[in-house]
Amino acid sequence: MSVGRRINDPFSAFLFRVEIRGIVEGFFRECSGLESTIQVQEDPTLGRGMMKKLPGRRVYANITFRQGLTQTLNRYHCHLPQLRG
Repeated sequence: MSVGRRINDPFSAFLFRVEIRGIVEGFFRECSGLESTIQVQEDPTLGRGMMKKLPGRRVYANITFRQGLTQTLNRYHCHLPQLRG
C-alpha cells in the first residue's frame, strides 16, 4: 500500500451509529425525531385562583433513521417471525 492512500471504508460516509446494549447495529446518514416534551400538571392547592405547575410525564417522539448500512442481520432476524405471521 502506498503512503497517503486511503482505504475505502463505506462506514466513514455515515453520521450516526446505533448501539443497542453495547452492540453496534448500524450506521445511518439521516436521523430525525430527536425531541422530547415534558407535560405540565396543574395543582390548584394554592387557592385564590392560582395554579401550581409541576413537571409531569416525559414524552419522546419516534426516531427515524434513513439511508442505513449494517454488517449484521440481527434486526432482520428479530422482525422475521412477525413478517411470517
